[in-house]
Amino acid sequence: MNNCPQHCPTALIGIGNSLIEEDSRGLALVESYQSARAKEQKSSACCFLLDNHFSHLPSIIKSHRVLIFADSALLPQSQGSGKDSEAGLEVIELKKASLQEEAKRVKASHGLSWITDLLLFWTDETIAYLIALGPQFQMSAARQAIESLIKCKISGRRSDI
Repeated sequence: MNNCPQHCPTALIGIGNSLIEEDSRGLALVESYQSARAKEQKSSACCFLLDNHFSHLPSIIKSHRVLIFADSALLPQSQGSGKDSEAGLEVIELKKASLQEEAKRVKASHGLSWITDLLLFWTDETIAYLIALGPQFQMSAARQAIESLIKCKISGRRSDI
């Protein structure tokens, strides 16, 4: 399954619309992660910034076993339940059966085409997560969530973060 040139099992995919600040949180997070990893000259994930350009997403999905999407989303507090994580983000394990329901939470001026592509190219080997970023997300906590997911997936464990 892994046709990645760097042979990474994990893809970190920033989704967003750089023209709309509130919808560019996923891009900002992946750019920040990429920048921090470049300084340390290490990364355990391939990073992709998809700014309204989803044509490469099918090949990304097919080339990686673990997919971590970062996107702006409506967190429970934003939906009126009064709950929100202190870090302003939520890590959600995506399952094929519940993907359409989770799609309703994505704040997407860029459309939901990444979720459609994920559904179309999902295999039994696919492991996917959404780092749902609310308006008050904390960059350091979000980068830590990425690190935890990657570490967990590289060690081969499938568990909740």
